[in-house]
Amino acid sequence: MKNIGTTLLISSIVLALVIFGIGYALWSENLYITGEADTGELDWGFTTTVSTMDHGLDYNGDPAGQCFYAYQVDKDVGSSSYQLLDDDCDGDYELLKVTLNNVYPRYLEDISFHVVNTGTIPLRIWKVIIGGNEYYAITGPIFVDLNGDGIADVRICWGDNFGVQIEPGQVSGEISFEIIVLQNAPQGTTLTLTISLVAVQWNEYSTP
Repeated sequence: MKNIGTTLLISSIVLALVIFGIGYALWSENLYITGEADTGELDWGFTTTVSTMDHGLDYNGDPAGQCFYAYQVDKDVGSSSYQLLDDDCDGDYELLKVTLNNVYPRYLEDISFHVVNTGTIPLRIWKVIIGGNEYYAITGPIFVDLNGDGIADVRICWGDNFGVQIEPGQVSGEISFEIIVLQNAPQGTTLTLTISLVAVQWNEYSTP
């Protein structure tokens, strides 16, 4: 009889707990896994060290001849100047603007420069954009129309630096190109040429 009474008492207590919304507590704790990704930056630009060959008497070249062959003449007639531009306002120079003044057929200018990797990811030179035209490789002279009349005004020879890897903080080796004014260049006109380079992360380099 005593056991029956005890059982009834326990049952009554449990029923009361259920009625009043009081349940048995199950202690638990969740374990969370979180991650954080710190992405790098692909960034680079021209250094301020740009060199030109014409500092006095002019240099001439043969538009039909070999690349990077110049001879000096006895007159100082034409000249060139350059300007570095920060195209996206990020503090790096992405655009090289070259202006040819009072030049004439066979006038030759040789320009060299360096670029620096200002980002945190190794990169490779992927392509060069010259006068709005894209080149993934230049194995010989190219002919460029600078005034939009459909006739080439200059011949350009470019040093082979495509695919060159540049580490973060590293300055590239010398990059150079040669410009020769052609016979069909317009008279009495200042010729302007823009050059920019495009790079990709080192492990994504490929050519079309």
